[in-house]
Amino acid sequence: MSWNTYKLTFKAKSPIHIGAYKTGMIQYTRHYIPAMTMWGAITSKLTKAIFDSPSSKDYETVGEFCNKCLLASYFFPMIEEDDILIPKYKEQKWMYGNNMLQTEFEGTFLSGYGSTAIDPSFAVAKEASLHEIQFLLPQVYYKKAIKKVCFRGYLIIKEGEYNKDCYSFSVVNKGDRIGLTANVLNNCVDIDIFELLNFIQVGGERTYGYGKLVLEKPIPTDKLWDNCSIDKSKELPILKISAQNESIFLPTHLKIPKELNKYHIYGKLEPLVSRRWCKDRGAGRYINKLETCFIPGSTFCSTDDLSFCIDDYGVLEVV
Repeated sequence: MSWNTYKLTFKAKSPIHIGAYKTGMIQYTRHYIPAMTMWGAITSKLTKAIFDSPSSKDYETVGEFCNKCLLASYFFPMIEEDDILIPKYKEQKWMYGNNMLQTEFEGTFLSGYGSTAIDPSFAVAKEASLHEIQFLLPQVYYKKAIKKVCFRGYLIIKEGEYNKDCYSFSVVNKGDRIGLTANVLNNCVDIDIFELLNFIQVGGERTYGYGKLVLEKPIPTDKLWDNCSIDKSKELPILKISAQNESIFLPTHLKIPKELNKYHIYGKLEPLVSRRWCKDRGAGRYINKLETCFIPGSTFCSTDDLSFCIDDYGVLEVV
């Protein structure tokens, strides 16, 4: 089995809301698209392409396949080709990309929409229903011009076979495309992965038209974020970063290293929690707790070259 890495750029066609936290009536958005969110979008699109009427078991198995063989990175906004707006913790303040302050980023990219439910009995606002959804804009006014917002990230694809129970998946690199053959109970479906991802929806408020992304032409690559190479010889891909006596800005969440005193890491911690499907409870009723991690943009200081395992949902772990 071998790994293939592709640089993907999605154009935003609608507002993007990636749930972060809630304060009062305001639901805030993350400033990027996590790998877990991309995994959910890919799983949903692929399952519907394979099955006419997918069951919960179909979604679960396809999701496991995607988490092992179609590894998405985090995706960050971009309005200029040479400046991906990855958060960076510099000199005790947060910057984005090359030189954008956090206040400038939020003033440029973020907006919100407030609404409330109506109590039909009295034709007035329903009590405690007023809320505001914050979102990333699909186009922004920047440097005296209107600019389209894109999201840049990577997809790491594992060639070979993946089998579980009556499900069988085969991934083959066919040069200009990646072919996927799904075989379930002798029902065989052939899919072009990049055609499948030509249009996806991510994040929250999708029933209101949020989260629409259109894929531009994928580009094969051997590097992630310019300074990261990939060791493809292992069961899981290993991200290698050459320190060169410089600070490294993490392009994803990082699990707290077991020997934390060996490293100098500056930034913020957050517990990764998500709502998942549960057999006994239904969609969104199971709280999936991963681990407490350093957030993207945290500074990792080391004079030695570093190796990270790309774990479930794109989270990094020091190896």
